[in-house]
Amino acid sequence: VGNLPDGPCLRFRLRTLQETTRAQWAPGARLSEAIADWLRRLVPLTPVRLVVVLSAAAAASLLLPRPGWNTDDSAWIPAFVILTGLSVMLEFVAVELPHGGVVSVATITHIATIFLVPPPFAALSVGLAVIVEEIVHRRALVRLAFNTSSYILTIALASLAVRLIGDPRVLVTNREHLPLVAMVVIVSLVYYVLNDLLTCAIMALTTGRSLAYLVRTNSRGTILAEAGAGMVGVLFALIWIVEPFWTALLVIPAAVIARALQ
Repeated sequence: VGNLPDGPCLRFRLRTLQETTRAQWAPGARLSEAIADWLRRLVPLTPVRLVVVLSAAAAASLLLPRPGWNTDDSAWIPAFVILTGLSVMLEFVAVELPHGGVVSVATITHIATIFLVPPPFAALSVGLAVIVEEIVHRRALVRLAFNTSSYILTIALASLAVRLIGDPRVLVTNREHLPLVAMVVIVSLVYYVLNDLLTCAIMALTTGRSLAYLVRTNSRGTILAEAGAGMVGVLFALIWIVEPFWTALLVIPAAVIARALQ
């Protein structure tokens, strides 16, 4: 596999990068790049191998334990149906990044799904939305596998973290603010860090660019808008728990964030 063009991978979609020459290293990036070179020599990794490993990890993540989930409770099903539909629509709303890939507005529904839908159905919801977008745009099989697996793995791990802390509905009802704050922080870290690393790793493999350089340049200028999208997702989940009808009010801030990214 040479280059991997467009396709959503977690919050980024890959596209062919036009520039393949290495950027000038900043002094602080030399050590990390030296370590990355050593790892590449120790364990030769190609884009195809990365996709195979990622696909296996994503499949395994669907079998993770489901702590704190009452199997007799079906209250999550309406959220699953509505958020899956919204994710499908928002997957088609994306903004190009300066050095390849795009940031997706679907981050809003992804974060809300993590809080409102139990595992493994949260990961399946987002994965289904990604597959639909990939098929509509006729992505290659390798790209479809990478993008879908990336989302499934990230959402599955974030959902597990939520369930280890507790049920968001119970925490909101009992006004247990500290566990809720911890939940939001952990979900954000898992979602964004793993997302960035997987995306930039495949881009580094296909273009030869520095991993540190790609992480730095692709997040520059969009980090606040992306964080805003994530927080709108958290608000969606909190409002849904109290009264689902009022989640419609979040259409306006979601539109503002999409416009800000552009």
